[in-house]
Amino acid sequence: MTSDVKVIPIDSFDSFFHRLSSIASKDRNSTIRLFRGHRESNWPLLPRISRPEFKTENFIETEKEILKDFKSMAVQQNPDIRDYSYWDLLPLAQHHGLPTRLLDWTSNPLAALYFAFEKDDNESGERCVWGFRVMSDYFADQEKTPLNQIRTVVFRPNHNTKRITAQNGWFTNHKYNVKSKTWVKLEENQLMKGSLAKYTFKNEMRLEILNTLDILGINKYSLFPDLDGLTEYITWKRFWRKSKINLP
Repeated sequence: MTSDVKVIPIDSFDSFFHRLSSIASKDRNSTIRLFRGHRESNWPLLPRISRPEFKTENFIETEKEILKDFKSMAVQQNPDIRDYSYWDLLPLAQHHGLPTRLLDWTSNPLAALYFAFEKDDNESGERCVWGFRVMSDYFADQEKTPLNQIRTVVFRPNHNTKRITAQNGWFTNHKYNVKSKTWVKLEENQLMKGSLAKYTFKNEMRLEILNTLDILGINKYSLFPDLDGLTEYITWKRFWRKSKINLP
């Protein structure tokens, strides 16, 4: 971990909430803060397309072909997609499981905390929530294509799905270095790494965190407002939820 990123150990939900309250009082609505939850605290801030299984000799052309296929076939489900730009198409493809150069963020820190703890499996014993203070020069110029970016940028999609809206979704659009055929981790990005903070949590806090979030209305169904989200939420609530909280 680079020394430019502040690591903040969190020992309870209340401690995290107080940290957020302190940040909010300082910002006074003048700064956008984004958050991202990781099931493993050692995972890098890289888009899914950067994984080895998606490596290709000519990534830019492959990416264009993938998005072309998605657009031409997805039009059958939604005719409006025909008029989508890459800035609109990438978030839609991302949220339906296509590997892209995007990394998901949310302006809701409790949603990020849910995603950090949602799944049971954890190998490192530690989870994390990334905090990202977005400066004015980080935003994307959407008059230019998101492909062949000269730097990583931040943007909010113009066309929102129910999931993106429910999750207060934002994205970082990551630069691909054609020469080295590599992606730069956000925590190593010279421009942005100083704006990051990493909140770490012990894995054993999972039940406390998920039950507390559910009380506050943050759960699978609130973040995935469709029938799949509903059935997963009911299954968790009726079979897997084990409360460690003294309810009033």
